[in-house]
Amino acid sequence: MQYLIRQFKDSTGHIHIDIEKARNNETLSIVEAESKEEALKVYKTQQYLMSVAEKLKKSRSEQND
Repeated sequence: MQYLIRQFKDSTGHIHIDIEKARNNETLSIVEAESKEEALKVYKTQQYLMSVAEKLKKSRSEQND
């Protein structure tokens, strides 16, 4: 199970923590970006690279069999 934990400090210096549980049909990802558009590009690039890595791993595994 994944949880998103947000922490921020308000103008009085009080620290607030919010914990949100991911639903069963969703995953949570954090990316560094300057805008929503850039965040989406970074996320899609990460997903693509992970997909390629999985395919390479599977291919190498099949070659060793």
